[in-house]
Amino acid sequence: MIPEHLSKMTALFVSRCQTRGEYGIKWTWHESELRRFLLEVLLATGSHIRLHIDALDEAGEERAVDLIQVLQEVVHRAVEMKDSLHVLFSCRHYPIVSLGQSTIDLGTENSLDIALYVDRQFVSHSITPVKSHPLATTLLEKANGIFQWITLVLPGVIRECKKGKSIETIKKTIKKLPPELHEL
Repeated sequence: MIPEHLSKMTALFVSRCQTRGEYGIKWTWHESELRRFLLEVLLATGSHIRLHIDALDEAGEERAVDLIQVLQEVVHRAVEMKDSLHVLFSCRHYPIVSLGQSTIDLGTENSLDIALYVDRQFVSHSITPVKSHPLATTLLEKANGIFQWITLVLPGVIRECKKGKSIETIKKTIKKLPPELHEL
């Protein structure tokens, strides 16, 4: 069923490009069309679907909330139709974003993993391990459970340590860094 819907969408895209012109310049999809298409595809399959959405927060909190509301509607309809639809999404913690099901807050669940990663990076660069290093708390607090933040910031911190910069200077630099990935 999904390939059939994709063929319809592709044919509509080609037709519009031929009649209206180049996509993105002469025309774009309307959000309502895409929402309707998503509903049709997810509800017309009559089978088990697992939908994985990564980095939902990259769309911004308002759009993330809107998409969650659409997904709640789809999941509710799927249950009514006796279909199986499971949605898994990852995003930064927005207290109002939830499908009302299981939630894992990686910000609190992966702090030990982040500390271990930093520790190993410090050791591999001959820097005192994180557990006893004075920068540990500053780094781990600023990362706020975001692993990617640490992977982006840590190489610079290690460089500054190797250059002999003072711990206080490096701490001040870390504290000035934005906590949000897109700002970093």
